[in-house]
Amino acid sequence: PTKDKSAPKLSDDQVVECSYRYINVYEKITGKQFEFPSTKIPVSKRIISNLQQAGLIKGCIAVIMAGSDSDMPHLETLRKELAKFKIPSQIRICSAHKQPSRLEATLALYNKSVEPVVIVGCAGGTDALSGTASYLSRHPVVSCPPDGMNNSCLNNPPGSSNAYI
Repeated sequence: PTKDKSAPKLSDDQVVECSYRYINVYEKITGKQFEFPSTKIPVSKRIISNLQQAGLIKGCIAVIMAGSDSDMPHLETLRKELAKFKIPSQIRICSAHKQPSRLEATLALYNKSVEPVVIVGCAGGTDALSGTASYLSRHPVVSCPPDGMNNSCLNNPPGSSNAYI
């Protein structure tokens, strides 16, 4: 079994038998009768809902990304505003210019998240961060440059797009 690359295929009868055994174990452990879900909610949404109910995930997260920590006052302001709405947030420093591989790795990590994520890009100057994040992330990206109006965040690489505040 340790050298097998995949699980063996089960017949329909084997799947049914396995299900009955799991139900039996559930009922013995919990002392409750097993009930099939009454609605046809997709499995992925049920898993997320159960994890939220158990307090293991919060339901969403805003990732505030900046090119450098020199913008920390702006980042902290954003974090405080999000907290007013009880939206959990994290601050990440990764420059699209100086640390492109770190930015890519960080976004790849968030791309695996089961929680809904929004990326808030906070970079001044050319704001390569927001455009690059938008291109590499499966989550929405909102540009919120620390230096106010900055049209450069609207000039993104082909295949990317992000909102602008």
